[in-house]
Formats: sequence, C-alpha cells, structure tokens
Amino acid sequence: MLPISVITLSTGRNAEWLQTAIDSVSHQTMPPAQHIIIKDFDRKMTIAQAYNKALRKVTQPYFCILDDDDVLDPSALEMLMAKMREMKKKDPKVFRIASFQVLINETGVPLAFTSMACQGLMKHQVVRNLGGYPNVPNGPDGRPTAIPTD
Repeated sequence: MLPISVITLSTGRNAEWLQTAIDSVSHQTMPPAQHIIIKDFDRKMTIAQAYNKALRKVTQPYFCILDDDDVLDPSALEMLMAKMREMKKKDPKVFRIASFQVLINETGVPLAFTSMACQGLMKHQVVRNLGGYPNVPNGPDGRPTAIPTD
C-alpha cells in the first residue's frame, strides 16, 4: 500500500459518477492506505471548507483529492508517488506533484488534455501547516478558486 490518503468528495451533482470514482481508487495497481469518502457534503459550506474537514481525517503523509466526476487511471497513484519520490531526491522541499487528465468522448476518442484529474499528490503536513485550503469563494464550477501554495 502507498502512504497516500485519497479524499473523494461527493457534491451531489454527479451522483451517477460517484461509484465510478470510488471504483477507480479501489482498482489501483498500488492502492492507497486510506480512502476517505465524503458523501454528506454540507451545502452550507464551501468546497474549501469540505476539503479542510476531510484533511482532518487524513492519516497518511500524502493525500490527493478526487472529485466525484473524475476517474483515476489504474496506475495513477503509483506514478504520482514515484514522481514525488524522484522529485524529493532533487529538492526535499517539494510538497505537491500535479496530475493531468484526458477528456474522452463516448466513443473513446481523446478530446483534450487538462490539468488535474485529481489535484495531484500533496504532503499532508505541509498543507496543514499552511492552514489548509483558503476559504475563498467557490468558482463557477463550485470548486475552490485557490489551492494551498507556499
């Protein structure tokens, strides 16, 4: 198992995709040590507040957030962890590795590459030390408009 906690946040807008997101974590070539599924997302809180609530449950040194309408490639966590280890050898201060997603249509044709299928792999303690996710207004898609940076 990888020393990773995966947080899957169900916003309720993508209920039909939630199980697919959960299954994509379960079918990793190297599974995470912890999978936190937040199904009772409180509509009165911002997404950033929900992320911070989930962060308090993280038990592993690294975490990533997977939205309820995203699917991880079966080797995504293994590749992210390998890249994190490689980069930390070069610079011990590295605390975040970004990930990318491929948008695919119904026939399986790739449409575009965009950043962050999950929000990358982040060092749990560093994000906590930075105060977690800033409580800024959510963007038009309901997601935080900012992520932790140092």
